Amino acid sequence: MGDCQKCGKSTNDPQPYCDNCQPKQDIKQPADFAKSSEWLEASNFYEEYQEVQKSYKKRNWKKIFASLVTLLLFLGFGVTGWFYLTKITSANHTVQEFERAVKNEEADRLAQLVTFNHADSDFNKSQAADMIQYFNEHTDRFASTIAYLRASAEGADEEKDQLLHVTNVGDRLVLFNHYKLTLEPEHLNIETSQENVSLYIDGDKVGEMTEGVYEVQGVTPGEHVVKGEVEVNGEQYDQMMSVNTYESREEPVALEFDELSPEAAEADLRETLDDDIKQAVEQHIQEYIKAYETKDVTAFTVMKNDSYIEDTEQSIEEMEDSGKSFFGEIKNITYDDGSIEFRHHEENELFTSSIIVSFLLDTGYYLNGDDAEDVLSSESTYSWEYELSYDQEDRRWVISSGTPMAMFETDELDVKEYD
Repeated sequence: MGDCQKCGKSTNDPQPYCDNCQPKQDIKQPADFAKSSEWLEASNFYEEYQEVQKSYKKRNWKKIFASLVTLLLFLGFGVTGWFYLTKITSANHTVQEFERAVKNEEADRLAQLVTFNHADSDFNKSQAADMIQYFNEHTDRFASTIAYLRASAEGADEEKDQLLHVTNVGDRLVLFNHYKLTLEPEHLNIETSQENVSLYIDGDKVGEMTEGVYEVQGVTPGEHVVKGEVEVNGEQYDQMMSVNTYESREEPVALEFDELSPEAAEADLRETLDDDIKQAVEQHIQEYIKAYETKDVTAFTVMKNDSYIEDTEQSIEEMEDSGKSFFGEIKNITYDDGSIEFRHHEENELFTSSIIVSFLLDTGYYLNGDDAEDVLSSESTYSWEYELSYDQEDRRWVISSGTPMAMFETDELDVKEYD
């Protein structure tokens, strides 16, 4: 129930006016509406609405088409990229790149394709250049290597005698394999006839050698500088040579030290033989006098004959027992140059020589406690044929034996006088 807003009469329905006060509304006929601007506006609105809907439909189809094309392109690029990455990360592709790098002499690229698993060295551009040069000079070896690598890339069993192997070294770009060519390490056999040789490979010391063959493991294939150093009697000798493992895989590399060879040593000894053995004899005579004067056979350094030293020691003991001392001076030494002989004993690499010598000594004995200057001395001449041998370690001539002589054998004499 409610009240009419105009007359206040009660109404049955919740409406603002009663039936009598309800405002009258003019009902427009369709013809009137068609003549009005409302119809025109409604008609224009409908047409615009239809155009907008058509535009929306066109836009939607364009978006759908563009999205579809984008998706297809994305899938196409994805599939193409997948096949491409699968190809360039395959074992076969690595072998093809290796073949191309060798044929085009691309050392940088080859160094990237080859890995050398060794703690002390790796495969660098210089060694790659050595490999390229070797394969270019040995086309048969290159062909057999390529054939093996292709078969290996297809899953063939690994052959241990081959230089290179196809190896999966890990993942690449997460989803793809990463293949390289693994290079087998080489070894070098170094040979020498010397003792205590310090061996260097490419400037790095790798060990000490004794007489015989020394094996160096883990060497990269290619060219290396091998150097040996040896010290003999305080003097340093060395030999350096270049070695290419492609050319000498099994043959020993010889460090000969030519200056220390028997032939070189013989030539050096012959060149100064006369002066050297005369100096040895003179020193022995001086040591002979010193041994008697000091009553000590340790004065002998040149004489190496044990019997001679024992006899001298016995004579000194007899002299001491009689309470005597010895005095001696050298007056002259005469060398028979015509008697000098030189011999090379190849079976034991021993050098010997001999010379006949005569020397005049002024000697005498005096009682202990007397003044040596007051001794009554006399001159005596002694002639000996000395046998000498060359001491390789001390690099000098020493006397191995002596035989008394009655006279010189030749007239080629060299006399040295002493004041």
